[in-house]
Amino acid sequence: LARAWNTAQPLAAALGLSPQADDRLKELNAGVFQNLLPSEMAEQYPEAPARWMTHDPDFEIPGGASRRQLMDRGTEALHCGLICAAIAAHGGLLTAACKGRLGIPAERSPFMLYNGSISLLQLSGSGATNGQVRMLVLNRIDHLHDAAGPLTPRMGDL
Repeated sequence: LARAWNTAQPLAAALGLSPQADDRLKELNAGVFQNLLPSEMAEQYPEAPARWMTHDPDFEIPGGASRRQLMDRGTEALHCGLICAAIAAHGGLLTAACKGRLGIPAERSPFMLYNGSISLLQLSGSGATNGQVRMLVLNRIDHLHDAAGPLTPRMGDL
């Protein structure tokens, strides 16, 4: 989406690289919830918002996706076998992908990511796709101290 693409541009320029889009790094497909306020969701789809708020990883938003599907898609993107990569994407996708890569069950939510934060995974062992994964940095925001706006995690539009 545009916000992630715009975030990637200055980093890519500084490194002399061209950013590449990958559909696996898109945020959760919110289906029928897309562009609705919570009050509108509850009015139009009385049972679905309550199910979503249980954080059941297998609940699929009507016309959209489940948290587990998001996690699987993001984890697949991080299994790409690259030795070094910078990924600019949305917090929900990055949280889910990191959980998947670290082997954290979809039912657990041990962390959320701040907008603009930096997290660093290290892949080692028998190849980037099958080796060990370690979280070296999680949710670093010291580079944002001069940025305007509050530094609070976002749960997305849902």
